[in-house]
Amino acid sequence: MRIIVFLLISFNLFANDLLQIYIKDGIKAVEDRLEAGLNDANFWQKQLKDYDLTYGYYSKDAMITVVDKDEQKLTLYELKNHKLNQKFEQKVITGLMGNKNKEGDLKTPVGFYEVVSKMVPPDTYYGPWAFVLSYPNLYDKVRGKTGHGIWIHGFPLEGDVRYDTYKTKGCVVMTNDVLLDYEAIISEKQGFVLINEKNIATTNAAEISQLLASLFDWKNAWANNDVEKYLSYYNEDFIKYDGTKLANFKAQKRAIFSKNQEKTIRFSDININPYPNIEGKKIFRISFYENYKTATYSFNGVKTLYVELIDNKMSILTEQ
Repeated sequence: MRIIVFLLISFNLFANDLLQIYIKDGIKAVEDRLEAGLNDANFWQKQLKDYDLTYGYYSKDAMITVVDKDEQKLTLYELKNHKLNQKFEQKVITGLMGNKNKEGDLKTPVGFYEVVSKMVPPDTYYGPWAFVLSYPNLYDKVRGKTGHGIWIHGFPLEGDVRYDTYKTKGCVVMTNDVLLDYEAIISEKQGFVLINEKNIATTNAAEISQLLASLFDWKNAWANNDVEKYLSYYNEDFIKYDGTKLANFKAQKRAIFSKNQEKTIRFSDININPYPNIEGKKIFRISFYENYKTATYSFNGVKTLYVELIDNKMSILTEQ
């Protein structure tokens, strides 16, 4: 019911029109009418006009760390009430240049990662704290990238200070006094890390609006069993989390859609983040909480898409 009230205000629809829809077809039809407007990028532009979207659209407050491998610099921002506030900026050391592809290549990965945990390292070589990143993420895994243990951490607690790219082993490293300042600010808050090379991945209201409009248009096609429109949102290079490629994925979906089952699909807690990449493409990570229900199957959980924005439309590269 909350989404209906929100959309009523946002779309400024005439109550009498909605009343007639309700009398004729019920509350589900009213909600469908209101949700249909969510595939309009102009609607989203109005909703987002006061948001700072430089590093993406987040449903909740967060700490956003931006690493620049070229400048060997780390900047920490606090996102609060959709406004960014720079809290910290310091020099760091990263691994070798180029995107990480395999275990032992000593490169720091380029991409968007979550801070999975904060820990006291098992070895004093890594300093007083280590922030564990989610490398390899889904996008990395389906592209065959290997390796693990990418952290933001400090210098050895004993022995010499080593400003040595090779010894970082692909991690992001800062001196211990700086690391303690960083830890005091980020603490236990939800953290995300954008690791950049060659350019800093940013976005804006126009791009986020197009992606939100595409996301809900894709959802509506899914809910309405419009298989061709639904599949039009998938990139030719699409790979599902389990390795399924586009041709087989299309066959699977056509078989499922042919059953013409009635579906209820709701999205909440949406996050859309620019995904750093060396190629300079407009790639984004989209995550949301999905409530999905048919007569024979239900799912409630987080869904993640990696998409490219092409001609003002999302093109899905990977999903889980």
